[in-house]
Amino acid sequence: SLEIWGVLPMVFSVIPLLLLVGAIGKSAQLPLHTWLPDAMEGPTTVSALIHAATMVKAGVYLMARTHLIYSVFAPIIWLNSLIWVGGLTALLTATMALTTVDIKRVLAYSTVSQIGYMMLALGLGTGAGFVFVSQFHLMSHAIFKALLFLCAGLLIHTLGGTRDMRQMGGLRKSTPITFIACTIGLLALSGIPPFNGFWSKEVIIGTALATGNYVALIFAVLTAAITFAYTIRLLGLTFFGEKSENVKKYHIHEPKVMVVPLIILTAFVLITGFLESNFAHFLGAEFEIHAGIIPILLSTVAFIAGGVPAYLIYGRKMISLDTFQRGSLGGLQKILTNGYYFDKIYYSIFVHGLTAFAQRFRKTHPGILNFNLTAIIGGLCILLILFYIFGGIFTI
Repeated sequence: SLEIWGVLPMVFSVIPLLLLVGAIGKSAQLPLHTWLPDAMEGPTTVSALIHAATMVKAGVYLMARTHLIYSVFAPIIWLNSLIWVGGLTALLTATMALTTVDIKRVLAYSTVSQIGYMMLALGLGTGAGFVFVSQFHLMSHAIFKALLFLCAGLLIHTLGGTRDMRQMGGLRKSTPITFIACTIGLLALSGIPPFNGFWSKEVIIGTALATGNYVALIFAVLTAAITFAYTIRLLGLTFFGEKSENVKKYHIHEPKVMVVPLIILTAFVLITGFLESNFAHFLGAEFEIHAGIIPILLSTVAFIAGGVPAYLIYGRKMISLDTFQRGSLGGLQKILTNGYYFDKIYYSIFVHGLTAFAQRFRKTHPGILNFNLTAIIGGLCILLILFYIFGGIFTI
């Protein structure tokens, strides 16, 4: 007979993992991340909303809300799954942002990467404190990512819909407010003090160090280095260097209706990082991990490792993207540009593969009544046989 109480622990172990799969799809985590960068065709104001506060964050918020429940029933497999899903997502999607030329797509990959940070933070331990570590970065990210998308929207508007950063350049003097706001947003994204992203990222790195979870720590530090690299690249291609021929065709301006939200969000980026204790109290978390000297040193090393090469390429020399593509990255450049071929693999399997299968399987559906009745009766006979053989094991 079925030992129902012996099955329950296994069921409670599987449920959170299935819930995690749903969150992976909802919050665009690996390997179901491809839809979010492809969904950048809508208005940039809508992108700012869904990346900052709604929809995309729902998956990781669900993980946070149920964290205290499922960490009791399956603590080890639950926490490890969160760390590996979040860590790999944060790292790999950050590398994809390194070679993307669409400014909104870069920010989309950045969103996926930062949500990976939030997932990773939830896997560092159980308790309300670890929920705070994750959701504090969610709050910080909501503000600076909304700012960055609105900055991108202003640039796209004033350039007649141009989203390719290779068609920009030299805009810092023509759009000074947008330049300052975007720089502050990118510094917050990179975790540079005193902006809010610094405080929330340092809490994650400090918690990983304090809990001795060095796998999570490596993921966090490497991602921080790559994040700083692609933020410098975005700034260099967009605001520095010479104006492209495309830029010269337009009357560059900053509409007041678009500038005012940038100023407001910039102020919040400067202020909200100092509200850490208030946010922890709001979530009912009774511990705080302050940024110590070692997490700050690790972050500094990450900034140097990611920032110096990016500055030499996009800040000081300002060589073209085509030159960079012919540079030392070689074949890796093509892999990153194609997003590790996730899209092509899915297309081969679920489009070409299913189409080929459907064309072959359609022969079993000729629409002949006798054929259909035979199939129904045959299936019923098989079910009766299976029930006769295995039906006894379902007796409690």
